[in-house]
Amino acid sequence: MKTELIINGIFVLLGIIIFAGITIRFMRNKFGVQKRVYAVIADKHSHERKDFYKSQAPKTRKEYVVTFVAENKEISFNVSQISYNNYRVGQKGILKYKGNKLIEFRQTRLEHALPNGL
Repeated sequence: MKTELIINGIFVLLGIIIFAGITIRFMRNKFGVQKRVYAVIADKHSHERKDFYKSQAPKTRKEYVVTFVAENKEISFNVSQISYNNYRVGQKGILKYKGNKLIEFRQTRLEHALPNGL
């Protein structure tokens, strides 16, 4: 009986931790600060993803991922196929993002032409 209570307590605690993590991520994406940084496209790749539904056959879709280097860290975003095709590894520019959502990447022609607000 005591073991069952401990196991149930562990599952409740794990549920609370998972719920808190999901809530924090949602709050950062919804209400977080929009960041604007100078970035370089370091990598881009695509991969197949299978989505499983209860009463349907699995559906395969392609995901497109672009990885930027900004402020000495890598940041990856899922993007549309059109955006993916327009990005080139090595492009430099101003990256605007909020949480894990890419808002805009605007290529700069000259590195010294960066706005003062960065």
